[in-house]
Amino acid sequence: MKKILVVDDLSLDIMLTRMALARHQPPLKVSVAHDGEEAYRMLAEQDFDLLLLDIKMPLIDGFELLERLHAEDRQVAPAIIVSGSGLLSDRIRATELGAIDYIQKAVDYKVFTEELLAAIRRHQL
Repeated sequence: MKKILVVDDLSLDIMLTRMALARHQPPLKVSVAHDGEEAYRMLAEQDFDLLLLDIKMPLIDGFELLERLHAEDRQVAPAIIVSGSGLLSDRIRATELGAIDYIQKAVDYKVFTEELLAAIRRHQL
């Protein structure tokens, strides 16, 4: 079973992401970190197949987490940014930091679910 770490500070977004991932076949094991600091600790303790990473969070944001992991040359799971930001500069920065995809959180849950599952399939995860 593939293991995914969802990193997001908003409970509603975590719930919606979990609901979207529940539609994936085969099933996925989903763990949650509420900020980049918690994610950093979890990544040191266990391996994941994929990170779904918000960028605007307290303590350590998603960009800072990717920068820290990159600076330490740590081999971690590929990251898909899942953010409310539609800024091109955020997309570019995410790519520069090694994210494999960028999904903007959609107001429409169905659109979000389709885009998230498509990104996972696209990267054969």
